[in-house]
Amino acid sequence: MILQTPVGSCRSHANVVEIEWKEPVPLPSTGYGDAVGIAGPVTGIIGDLLLVGGGANFPHGLPWEGGKKQFQQQLHLYLLTEKGDCTYWKTSRFPELTSYGCSYSTSKGVVLAGGEGDNGISSAVWLLEKTDTGITVKELPALPIPLTNAAGTSIQDQLFIAGGETLTGISNRFFSLSMNDLATGWKELPALPYPVSHAVLQARSVNGRQELILAGGRARNNTDTSQLYAETWQFSHDPGTWKKLGNLPFALAASQAISMKDESILLLGGDDGSTFGQVEKLLGAIQRETDSIKKAAFIHQKNELQRNHPGFRKKILVLQVDESQWQLAGDVPFDPPVTTSLIRWNNYLLLPSGEIKAGVRSPFIQIGQLNQRR
Repeated sequence: MILQTPVGSCRSHANVVEIEWKEPVPLPSTGYGDAVGIAGPVTGIIGDLLLVGGGANFPHGLPWEGGKKQFQQQLHLYLLTEKGDCTYWKTSRFPELTSYGCSYSTSKGVVLAGGEGDNGISSAVWLLEKTDTGITVKELPALPIPLTNAAGTSIQDQLFIAGGETLTGISNRFFSLSMNDLATGWKELPALPYPVSHAVLQARSVNGRQELILAGGRARNNTDTSQLYAETWQFSHDPGTWKKLGNLPFALAASQAISMKDESILLLGGDDGSTFGQVEKLLGAIQRETDSIKKAAFIHQKNELQRNHPGFRKKILVLQVDESQWQLAGDVPFDPPVTTSLIRWNNYLLLPSGEIKAGVRSPFIQIGQLNQRR
C-alpha cells in the first residue's frame, strides 16, 4: 500500500513524502502462544541489528477481564538489509524487567534510560552492544532521578531526556549525557516550559545549528483528567533557551517522530485523550463512590469504554525546517501504536509493536519505505 503525503502545498516547491508500507514482520511467539506484543519496548539499531524487547503486556487476559500487567525480559534480535528486509535472528534477555524507558541508537550501541518494572520507576541506564553471538549489556551513569515515560532523543552520541513521570509527580527537568564523556555523567539543562510525560522530543540539525523539538504530551494533575498538550517548543543549544512554535492541530500524547533527510520532522499517531479522559473521570468516580451498586455501574462503564476503544490517531504530521506550523500529511493504513519508537533505517521507517488500543499490543514490526523529494 502506498501512502502519498503532499506537504506544504502553499509553497511553490512542495515537499512530497511517499511511504510504501510493506507486509509487517511478526514478533516471535512466546510461551503464552502467539505473539502478544509489548508496550514501551526497548528498541533501537546497532549496525544492521534491530532490537525489540522488554516492554509490558497482558498475556493472560485484558485488565477488565482480570488480566494483570506483566513486564517482560525477552529481547528479540532482527537482521536488517539495505532493501528493508527484517529477518528474525534470535531471542536474548535483558538484565531486568523493564518498559517505558527512553531508547537511543548510538555509535556505541543501543542505550536504555529509565523506565519501570516490578520494582517501580528506575534511574538505571544500560548500554547494549552487539557481539557475534548476540548482545552484551553494561551499566552506564544512572539518571539523576528515576524517570518513566520521558521523552528522549540524540544528536550523534549526545543523549537527551526530558520530562517524564517521577516517584512524586510529573517532571519538567531536562538532562543530557555525552557517550564520549561518561565520567561527567548526566548534566542538567534549562527546564522544560511545562511538566510533561509522553511527549515527543526530536533532534535535528538546521544549517549547522543543532536544535530539539518538543511536542505534545500530557500531565496528571489534581483533577480526574490529565492535561493534554498541543504545544510545540524549540530548544537551541546556543543560547540554551526554549522558543514556542505553532501548536499541533490537536493535542496528542505518546506519538512517535523522526527527522527526515531534509531535517523536517515527521510525527505519527498519538492519543488525543478522547477515550483516555473519559476513563480517567470514571476511575475518579469509582474511587470516591461508597455505594457498591453505583460503584459497580461506574466500573462497568469504564470496562465498556476500554473494551470498545477506537484506537489512536492515524494522522501523519510534518514540521518543515524553519517553519513553526505543522502540516497534515495523510494517514497510516493500519492501527497506529503508541508508547513505542519510530526508527529511520536508511530510507525505511521501523515501527516496532506498541499499544494499539487499551490493553492491546501490536504483535508486529511495521515497515515503511520512505521516499522524499522536491
